[in-house]
Amino acid sequence: MVKEAKVKYPSLNFILMDFCCFELDQKFDVILCTNDSINYLKPDARGDFFTEIEKHLNPGGTCYIDFDTETDITRFWQGQKSVDEGQGWKVTRSSFYDQKRCLGTEVHDWIISKNGKSHEFTEVHKLYPLSPSEVSELANNAAMKIVNFIEPTKFRMVDESLDSYLRLGCVLKANAQ
Repeated sequence: MVKEAKVKYPSLNFILMDFCCFELDQKFDVILCTNDSINYLKPDARGDFFTEIEKHLNPGGTCYIDFDTETDITRFWQGQKSVDEGQGWKVTRSSFYDQKRCLGTEVHDWIISKNGKSHEFTEVHKLYPLSPSEVSELANNAAMKIVNFIEPTKFRMVDESLDSYLRLGCVLKANAQ
C-alpha cells in the first residue's frame, strides 16, 4: 500500500516501520492509528506502542486510536459470518475466538473477477482483545491522558457503559510540558 501511495502522491513522504519501535527525528501534532491496528499487537507489545506514540507527539499533541473491544471479540466473534459484494468482488468474513489462547481470528475469503477471470485468495487476521480499561492503563503508563472515548463510525462521544461497545475510538493527549 505504501508503494502504491508513493506512486499516487509522489510529493508526500510515506514511511514504513514497526510502530512498536520506531525512531523519527521529528514530533507530530497528531498521530492516527486506525482500522483496529492495535488489536494486532500481542498484549505484551502494547506498552511499547503507547511509549513510542507519546515520544513522537509534540507537547499537548493528540493521538487517535480505534480498536475492537474485548466485548466484541470474546462474546460475539465465535462463528460469526458475513458476506459483502461489489462490482467484481465478493468477500466472505468468518470470525472465531480461541478462549485458551485469548486470540481472535478473522478469515477473509476473497473472489475478484476481472476481464472474465476469477482470482481467489484468503487473508487470515489474528487479533487480540483489548478493553477500554487496558487502553486507559496503557495511556497512563505512557504519560498520556484520555480525552474521551468515542463511537468510531459516527465519531460521537459514547453515551453508555464502555463495556457495551463492540468498537471504540480513543482520543489521547500528550502532556503539555
